[in-house]
Amino acid sequence: MLDNILDIQSISKSFGNVHALQNVSLQIKRGSVFGILGPNGSGKTTLLSIVLGVNHQNEGAFSWFGGETAEEGRKKTGALLETPNFYHYLSGFENLRIAARIKEKKNTDLDAILNTVGLYDRKDSIFSGYSLGMKQRLAIGSALIGNPEVLVLDEPTNGLDPAGIAEVRELIMSLYNQGKTIILASHLLDEVEKVCTEVAILKNGKVLEQGSVGNALTTGSSLQIAAKDIEQLKSVLSGYPGIKSIQVEKNLLNINHDGSIKAADLNKYLSQQCIYLSQLTEKKKNLESIFIELTKNN
Repeated sequence: MLDNILDIQSISKSFGNVHALQNVSLQIKRGSVFGILGPNGSGKTTLLSIVLGVNHQNEGAFSWFGGETAEEGRKKTGALLETPNFYHYLSGFENLRIAARIKEKKNTDLDAILNTVGLYDRKDSIFSGYSLGMKQRLAIGSALIGNPEVLVLDEPTNGLDPAGIAEVRELIMSLYNQGKTIILASHLLDEVEKVCTEVAILKNGKVLEQGSVGNALTTGSSLQIAAKDIEQLKSVLSGYPGIKSIQVEKNLLNINHDGSIKAADLNKYLSQQCIYLSQLTEKKKNLESIFIELTKNN
């Protein structure tokens, strides 16, 4: 079985003078929940529209399932790029039946889909009576028509209240546990950190970082250290291998590094320079701190 379900190679897209995507490359593994995280206008929706064949890139290429085109890949993909235009006066079941006809999937088990998205008990209720969370779950149900291998969801919790967000989050995790590969674009850090296994951070059409959410993108950690003479400490550490940046915070040095620095090795090195630390604290970064650092610095 192929490891990668989607390979994106050096895709760029411009709209006039606006560079929506700039040399974007991503590999999305089968059986993952891959989050594309970035502020509004970072290029998330443009990227998803390209791999779904709705839009076309200026440069670069992509392939589904080890070599299939966008048209072939889309047959195995369910997408939610924008909320479907459901009929407010029809029931949830009737709306899904119309969606199935449009997609030419007339033999789809709609009751099974409604059960999956937690709406079977309300399948005969009219759409206008649904809560925002229920409406979004029905939209995801529409994307499930045809039993796709992959779900592509663009901002699936956008505009929902906390209860609705929790409902959609639980549904996404349930689909993941059923074996679906899910590609999810969002600007919400909390959403990505709670449901995604892999993440790529985009800003201004560029991939700033990508990796495992559980390992905090493996971009490293930070150390907080202190000594009697902070300025001397900072001077001695300038040029130390692996250090990305040093900030003075009150009587401490906050050191961001690439993950290669061990606290014991740093302490030994400083003692050899006749500098003895009064504090040495190691901090692992979370996704939020990495996102803020990357987007601010770029």
